[in-house]
Amino acid sequence: TQAPAKALAFLAGNVLDTGPRGQSRLDLELDQVSLGSEVVRRLNSRLIENAGQARVDHISALLPGRTRLRANGQIVMLKHGLGGGGQLLLNGRSLEKFLGWLKLDAGELKGRAAGAFEYSSDVAVKSKKVTITNARMRFATGDSRGSFEFDWSGKPRIKLQADGNQMLSLIHI
Repeated sequence: TQAPAKALAFLAGNVLDTGPRGQSRLDLELDQVSLGSEVVRRLNSRLIENAGQARVDHISALLPGRTRLRANGQIVMLKHGLGGGGQLLLNGRSLEKFLGWLKLDAGELKGRAAGAFEYSSDVAVKSKKVTITNARMRFATGDSRGSFEFDWSGKPRIKLQADGNQMLSLIHI
């Protein structure tokens, strides 16, 4: 099964690539859908396309780990994939299950630290660079704040600025 992030990027790219140019709106409401071999419930989104640029008016879903997703922002088609930016909010009851669904290693997270969580940030994507600012992560065991930059346009690099007792245990390179 394809990783969920790849499947969502494929779907978003195809939605933007089809349909008439000009102005259009796509409202999507699904009770449940299988994504990454798990069930995603209450998927609601609105994409607004105008002259080749799309805006995610909103997207919300109930993801594995009883994780609620809310996001909005701008999506643009770039030469090498999608770009844009917006806001992201996740909160759930099982960080370990959510990370497992994303095919990410939970590392040393165990017990209460792998349970309930909340994450919010601003996200910007530009070709081969992802910048996350105003990131805030809350665990049962503490809070963390920071910013990240993932750049694989040349030699891959990660730039991290973090404050908190849990943030560094999440990063495995």
